[in-house]
Amino acid sequence: MGTAGTSAEGGAPPASRGRRRALAAVRLALLAALLVWIATRIDFGEVLDRARGLRPGIFAGSALLLALSPLVTVVRWRLLLGTSGLDPGFRRAFRLTYIGLFFNLVVPGLTGGDVVKAVLVARRSARREAAVLSIFVDRLIGIFALALLAGLVLLPHLAQFTDLALPLFSFLALLLAGGALLLSRRLRRAVRMERWIRRLPFERVAARLDEAVLAYRDHPRILAASLALSFANHFAILGGVAGIARAIGDTLPLHHVLVLVPVINIVSSVPIAPGGWVVGETLFGTLFAKYGSTFASGVAVSLLFRITLTAVVLPGGFFWLLGERHEARGAGKAEIPSPTPSSSSPTIPPPPPAAR
Repeated sequence: MGTAGTSAEGGAPPASRGRRRALAAVRLALLAALLVWIATRIDFGEVLDRARGLRPGIFAGSALLLALSPLVTVVRWRLLLGTSGLDPGFRRAFRLTYIGLFFNLVVPGLTGGDVVKAVLVARRSARREAAVLSIFVDRLIGIFALALLAGLVLLPHLAQFTDLALPLFSFLALLLAGGALLLSRRLRRAVRMERWIRRLPFERVAARLDEAVLAYRDHPRILAASLALSFANHFAILGGVAGIARAIGDTLPLHHVLVLVPVINIVSSVPIAPGGWVVGETLFGTLFAKYGSTFASGVAVSLLFRITLTAVVLPGGFFWLLGERHEARGAGKAEIPSPTPSSSSPTIPPPPPAAR
């Protein structure tokens, strides 16, 4: 029986449901507007010509590069988990990574699958905050590496990308400032970080998350290795996109691709459309046309890129379906072990049992 102010359906307050519906309506309206705008600008004849002229060999090589990307992500995440003394093993990390990537296809933005992955990790780990935080640190390192890569390529070509330079470098500065604030002892003392944490309404959870964040400060080599793996991951993705562009006959210079695609992927991460669809096509078409190619070519590259990625991460859907039975049979058996705390691994107490 529902309590006052909540709905019997899911227990969500009517106001909360109303906000979610309003947000969904705004997203749908925005996506519809983008679709109409794409339809009015695109040359469908050029898209068909590009598709007919597709060079299979180059496209196959591009698909292979894109298929390598999730494997690098698995290795990077396991490194980060290791800083907290957690190791799910390669097999489980592989499964969870692919499940997260699969859900990126159906959850708005390019990072929505991280939430699903976090829930699955938290369900099985006795140190939930550390396990969940590793996923978001993994994502932040990836985004930082992507923006940094674009910035480094952009620097020698500032005159060509004047309108992108300020937002890109501002975003990088924001990420650096946030990381310094969380990890620097001096900055934390200067802003009295612990005092602000105690004022939060969810103080206990925030304190445990903060403790988990601080565990990364003592592992600079792991962070550096994760950053290096992120560069490898992005080079595989960018190489795949550049190869797809060449496969359809697009001649946009390589350094343009290395600047534009990171910007597109960062913006596409905003939770508007599942997997960044439509938003990505709009950005690819617009930026390709602005910097020397055509709108139709940009849209064609984006579509082939996303279709290929979809094929690459489809195993995650099978892992999810098979995992439901596995989770049910294995309930109560933690697959991400919580080892005995040591001096190099900070102790994070297990979360309180959920109210039954």
